[in-house]
Amino acid sequence: MISFVILHYLVSADTQKCIDSILALPDTSDCSIVVVDNHSNNGSFEEIKKIYSDNTNVYMIANKHNEGFARGNNVGYSFSRDTLDADTIVIINNDCFIDQSDFIIRLRGICEQGYDLIGPDIINIKDNKHQSPTNPPADYKKDYSHYSKLLTIYRALPNFAAQVFYDYVEKPRSAKAKEASHRILRQTDVQLHGACLIFANQFVKNEEMAFNPNTFLYLEEDLLFQYCMRNDYSIVFDPDIKVKHNASSSTNARHSSFKKRRINNLQHLKHSASIVIDEISRYGRY
Repeated sequence: MISFVILHYLVSADTQKCIDSILALPDTSDCSIVVVDNHSNNGSFEEIKKIYSDNTNVYMIANKHNEGFARGNNVGYSFSRDTLDADTIVIINNDCFIDQSDFIIRLRGICEQGYDLIGPDIINIKDNKHQSPTNPPADYKKDYSHYSKLLTIYRALPNFAAQVFYDYVEKPRSAKAKEASHRILRQTDVQLHGACLIFANQFVKNEEMAFNPNTFLYLEEDLLFQYCMRNDYSIVFDPDIKVKHNASSSTNARHSSFKKRRINNLQHLKHSASIVIDEISRYGRY
């Protein structure tokens, strides 16, 4: 059985579009959808519950607190694995949707090949760029220091200057650092993008959680990649299955001020980088 886990936060239109895109797929008779609300507290979850109240294949779970990405999704993963007895668990961002009609058929075929962690081709609808697989940072300690410096800058900037600094200084440098020749080919043992990750076979059989629970936001896929490599789980990026991504909708909705949003993001990045650094120092790096 395939279970789709959608972590909902604030933006009901995105979550509804994601759910509807899955329900519209053929061959979903053996599929379920688990929506986990990360304590939105704005009425959006109640709205979604009402829309799908008659659909017995859509399950709704409300977290009492905002657990962040990793722990929030772990709730849906555990429910899918332990309560629904799913053997394939698709954790997909609520700002993603699937419009590939044979997605389920193709996914089942990939799962039958024995892969434990599967990444689809994720296409950012804002610029049509392919987001997966990703290139992990060469030096997480350097990134940690960089986030600290950026936090100092943003805290000192007036509100009107924060967006300007990001657009003309931080963003161009970040884009250049991430620039890489992207080959849309099947690849194994690569780091996958976290907007849609598919857990199957031995991973679901052995693991009670999908993600390291010590992060709140960001670098979950970095920790997952290191964990899978250490534990001999097979990873595949397969562009035969595709997902569309409307990036950062819920993150943007949380803070009206760009400065507050950027400071919040950098704080989480810095914390997550410290977790990755600690894991690498203990276990080594792949």
